[in-house]
Amino acid sequence: MSTGDAAQRLGLSTRQVRKLVVAGAIKEAARGVLDATSVDHYAAIDRSGTKAWAPETAWAAVALLAGLDAPWLGRDQTARLRRRLRDVTPEQLVERARDRATVVHYSAHRSVLPRIGAQIARPPREALGLAATMDGSTDGYLAAASLDRIVRDNALKEDPDGNLTLRATAVEIDAIETLVATDVLAALDLAASLDTRERYVALTYLREALARRRP
Repeated sequence: MSTGDAAQRLGLSTRQVRKLVVAGAIKEAARGVLDATSVDHYAAIDRSGTKAWAPETAWAAVALLAGLDAPWLGRDQTARLRRRLRDVTPEQLVERARDRATVVHYSAHRSVLPRIGAQIARPPREALGLAATMDGSTDGYLAAASLDRIVRDNALKEDPDGNLTLRATAVEIDAIETLVATDVLAALDLAASLDTRERYVALTYLREALARRRP
């Protein structure tokens, strides 16, 4: 895909697209040629220009929507977040909570996927009524400090079409272990899926979760 085609797809200028490439948000397939799947991944999250929440706030939103506490936020911060959650749409929630982790797609040999799967925390997509992936792909969270080691030990290569998605978070993984097991987090992840059905199911779930927070 050319820079011009990507700009048209995303509703941006070619200069803005080039900045995204430099920042690593969009990958190059070759010099001057952009990886179309990486453009699709970027486009899967609405980009209104609203600043993303800090990771701690994003994880607190997951907690509150799951009916859990977020003790790492102060009382005033929690109250403000509760008010925000009454007003956002599912698409806005996905956009604002996007910095809860850095998402990187990799190509991994099938033999290493079980080992990697045992080292990451995977949200329960089945809880949303979605079957386990049929292509053997793996998707989960890990501490950002562990990412380089897992990539190195398993000879992983970045690949937007890859069979492994790692979501590296700077928040202590032990602190959010309970949150990773929630339907809310599974829905947030799948709301940015390239699969139309997964995206629809996830956004429907988030719409209902947000409605339960409103008076």
